Amino acid sequence: MPGNRGRHSKKVGGGRATPKGTKPSSHTSAHVRAIFADAAEVVGDDPIEAEAFASSFQQVFRSHGSVRQSLATTDEVLREALRVGGVVGLFVARSIGLYGPHAARNRAGSVYDKVATKTPPPRWLVAMGNVTVGDAVMLRDQYGDGYGLYLEYDDQSGTRSIGVYIDANMGAIAKDIIDGPPLSLIREMVVAEPQIEIVPVDHAEARARVEAAFSQLDELDDYELSEDLDDLRALAEHRFSLLPSGGSVPVETHELSDAERDALIEAFVSSRHFFGLPNEAREIGESICDFADEGDGDPLRWSPVVVEIFLTGWVPSEIVADDEYYRDIPIVLRSWIRFAGERRGLQADLIDETVQSVDQWLDEYYDLVRSPDVRGPAQQLVDALTLAGVDLDDNDAVQSFIDDYNAGLADVDIDLDRADEGLLAQWRAFETQLVDVMRSSLPALRGVEQPTALVEASAEAVRAGIRESVSPFAEAASVADLGPDELDRIGDLDLVSSIATAWFEPVPDMRDGHQLEISDDELAQAASLEHTDLLRVIVILATDGPGSPASANTLAKLVDIDDPDDRDLVRGAFANFVTVWQAMGVVDASARLTALGHWLLPRAFARRWGGDFDE
Repeated sequence: MPGNRGRHSKKVGGGRATPKGTKPSSHTSAHVRAIFADAAEVVGDDPIEAEAFASSFQQVFRSHGSVRQSLATTDEVLREALRVGGVVGLFVARSIGLYGPHAARNRAGSVYDKVATKTPPPRWLVAMGNVTVGDAVMLRDQYGDGYGLYLEYDDQSGTRSIGVYIDANMGAIAKDIIDGPPLSLIREMVVAEPQIEIVPVDHAEARARVEAAFSQLDELDDYELSEDLDDLRALAEHRFSLLPSGGSVPVETHELSDAERDALIEAFVSSRHFFGLPNEAREIGESICDFADEGDGDPLRWSPVVVEIFLTGWVPSEIVADDEYYRDIPIVLRSWIRFAGERRGLQADLIDETVQSVDQWLDEYYDLVRSPDVRGPAQQLVDALTLAGVDLDDNDAVQSFIDDYNAGLADVDIDLDRADEGLLAQWRAFETQLVDVMRSSLPALRGVEQPTALVEASAEAVRAGIRESVSPFAEAASVADLGPDELDRIGDLDLVSSIATAWFEPVPDMRDGHQLEISDDELAQAASLEHTDLLRVIVILATDGPGSPASANTLAKLVDIDDPDDRDLVRGAFANFVTVWQAMGVVDASARLTALGHWLLPRAFARRWGGDFDE
C-alpha cells in the first residue's frame, strides 16, 4: 500500500533520561521519563514528525487483550507535563488532548491551558490536529486478502492521507497503518498495478470499518503488532473519528449451509480438476471447507497468503491423519485452487501464482506435520497412542489408554489443594506429588544446562525494577515478600524463580508485602488458581516449547473451569503472571514462550513447591 513518510526516530522507552531544560522527577516511571526526554527533542523538529511522535507515545496508555497492561497512566504523565511546563509540557498535554484516551482529554486540555498562561504555545502546536477531511477510498486486490482504507486530509503541512490496512485472513483486524501521500498520487500508483482497484467509500462506512478493525485487533492476545500500527494508531483513530458516525460494516463473510457445502464438494468431484487425484481427495475437499468455516467462510477464496496459513498453520494443528493423507493434501490443494479460481472468475495468472505458492511452503509443511512439538492436542494424543501400540480403530483400546493416562493425574490428591491452613505436612506431600508429576511429564527437559546469560540478564532487569519500584516488579516482589535489602543476598536463579512464581504466593501472606497493598481483585484472582492448574499449564508450555502461545487468554483456556463466572478471575490471575513474565523475558512481547521461559518455568515452580526439577 502506498506510503512514504517515516516515523520520528524517537521511540517510547528510548532517549535521554533527562530532557533538556527540565529536572526529572524521581517519582516518575522510566516510561514517563522517556516520553519527556523524546518530547524535548522532537518539539524542535518538523511539525509532521512531532505529530507522529504525539501519536506514538499514546501506546503507553493502551492495554492489549489480556496480555499487556498499560505502561503508564495519563494522570502521571499530565502531572509531569504541568510540572515540566514550557513547550515540552504544552506538547505532551496537547498530544493527549488530541490523541489520548477520551477520558483524559478534558484534563489534558486544562493542563495545556494552565501551562499556556506562562508559555505561549508556538503556532505549529496550536495548529496540530486541525485538519479538513477529504475523500475516502478503498484499495483492494482480486485475491481478497484484505483492503486499505485511505482518508485524504489537509493540515498545516499540506494534503496527505492516512491508510488502515484491514486483513481479511485474520478476522478483519487492523494489520497496518500507512501515512501516505495525496489520493491523486495513490491513484497514479494504482494504475501500474492492474490487480488492484480503487473505489470510493462512504465516509460513515469508512469510519465504521476502521473502528471495527481496531476493536477486533484489541480482542487478540497472541498477535505481534507492526511498529507502524502501534505508532500511528492514535493518529489514524483521530482522522477517521472526524468522519460522520452511524455507518455500518457490510457483511463480507458467508458460512456455507450443509446443502451448499455438499453441492460444492459434488461440483469439485464432477469437475475436470478431480481426475487422477488420490482416493482421499473428496475427504480433503471436506477438510478445505472446514478450514474456510474457521475463516471468512468462503472455500473458493485462495491466495498465496491463504495457502501459507492453510499448510503451515491450520493443517498441522487441526488435521489428525497418517503420512499418506498428509502427502495427498498438497496434491489435492493444487487442483482445488484451480477449481475455485475458475469458479470465482479469477484471472488465470493469479490462479497460477497461487498454485505455484504451494511448492514454496512444502518443506516447512512436511517438517510441521512430522513434528510433535507443533501439532495440536488431538495429534499429540494420536502420536502417544501409536507409540504405545494402540490400534486407533479399536475404540475400547483407545478409551482404555485415555483412562489410564487420566488415572495417573488422578493420583495427585486434588483435595489437598483445599486443605485447612496449618496442615503443612500434607501440603508438602501434595507439592512433592506435583513436582514428581512434572518431572515424569517432562523427562527430556531434565538435566538441560542452565542458559546462564539469559538468567543473568533477567535477574539484572528484576533487581533494577524492584530497586526503582517499577511495575510489575514492585508488585511481584511484594507478593513474594521480597524487599530491596535482600536483592544482593539472593542468587540470580533464586531471584528469577521467586519473581516468576510470585503470583502463586499463598493469599494470607500477600498483605504483608514490603511496598504495596495488593487489591482485593488481585487477591481474588490469585485465589482462583489451584496448584493443578499451574501444573497443567507449565507442562503444556514446556511440551510445546519456545514460541508456544502464552497469553493470559490462552492459558485460561487450558484450565478446567466449572463455573463460567470464574473465567474472568482465572484470566486475570494469568494476566498477573504474563505481565511479569514479559517484563523479565520469560515470554516475549507477543506473549509467546521464550527459550528462557522454556528452561525456567518448570524449575521455578518445582522450587516454589519445595522440589528440584532436575533431581
